[in-house]
Amino acid sequence: MPTASKGLNTMFKELRNQPIVKDSKRNLTFFDLGSGDGRVVFRAAREGMFHKSIGYEINPGTCMNLM
Repeated sequence: MPTASKGLNTMFKELRNQPIVKDSKRNLTFFDLGSGDGRVVFRAAREGMFHKSIGYEINPGTCMNLM
């Protein structure tokens, strides 16, 4: 199931308030397992809270539109 925009907004709002994210000096890596079309991992990259954002998807049909 795709993650709704409202859910993403809530998730990243909560992440921004976590001490480990605030004090990380950008040494954190964001992993999205089952990343589908990549909307969550792309959002994590845009937020700038993480050193790296990595998504894994094993279903080729889910991510074929990105190629």
